[in-house]
Formats: sequence, C-alpha cells, structure tokens
Amino acid sequence: MTQYGWTVIGAGPAGIAAVGRLLDHGISGEQAKKVINFYRHPLKYAVYLDDWTLFDDTGLKGHAAAWARENIDGIPPPRLARCRVGDPEFDELRQMCDHVVYTVGFQRRHLPLTPQWGAVQYDPTNGILAPGLFGVGIAFPEYWIDPMGAGQHRVGLQKFMQRLDTALPLWLRYST
Repeated sequence: MTQYGWTVIGAGPAGIAAVGRLLDHGISGEQAKKVINFYRHPLKYAVYLDDWTLFDDTGLKGHAAAWARENIDGIPPPRLARCRVGDPEFDELRQMCDHVVYTVGFQRRHLPLTPQWGAVQYDPTNGILAPGLFGVGIAFPEYWIDPMGAGQHRVGLQKFMQRLDTALPLWLRYST
C-alpha cells in the first residue's frame, strides 16, 4: 500500500492551486492519503508595486498565495508533505504515490517547415515568425524585462490581449 495518494509536481500558481484543491475538497476515506508536493525552488509571491508587479507571471497571487502563506509558510496540514526535487529522498518518495499531477511549464511543439523560409524561429520580443506570420498565446508568449532587469514570459489571457494591442500595429506594417 502506498503512503501518498497524490503527487503534485510544481510549486508555481497551478501547482499550489492543485495541492490546495486536493487537500481541501472531496478526498476522503481510502483516498485521504497524503499529498506530496515536489518543487525545485522556494515559493515565489507576486509583489504589487506602484506601476508594475514583481513576479507578475511566475509568482503566487490571490487564493493560491493566501493558501500557501497559511498552509506552507504557516502550519502545514498533516496530510501535506513537500520535497525538493534534488533531495536524497526524492526517488523513494516519488515511488510511493498512486497519482501524479504535473503542473510544470509548457513546451511548444516544433514549428512546421514553411515552403518559402524553411524553419522559422519565434522572436519573443515582438512575436514575429516571418513576414506575415506571427505568434501570440501560450505557445508564443512575450518575453518582458521588468524594471529591475529580470525577465519572464508573460502568460495569461490578459497578457495575450495586451500583446495583441501592442504588437498588432507592428505586425500590420511588417506584413506589407
């Protein structure tokens, strides 16, 4: 019999939301085993400043941030265990789980070859793939340098819409 019912790999916003939901909702009886959260880095919280947000796309916000402050940085629930991926007990703990929720990153599929340009590369600063060919959305996120000099990919529906608003005038001129 396994000790852990659920493994959540990742401690970003989606990972913490998954851990919280698994612990807070609807898992009872035999399914009430422990939840183990594997992570690579300490938790990161969004910091709201005057005109921008530090860790806006990578930090915890809202319900996930509140839950993590109370249940990870505060007093962890008895059914929650956490393990850094590089720790010696990682392999042993990983094998003690029934179910896995993987919340780490996104990797775009390879772009198809185009007849006129062959392989195209995505420019994360402006979304241009080739003349008349542009990318936006989760597969083509904008790379943004914050005022402190750190870079991050901007993800989320609002960020994609902002990207369209700023890039579309360039794309319209570039495609002609």
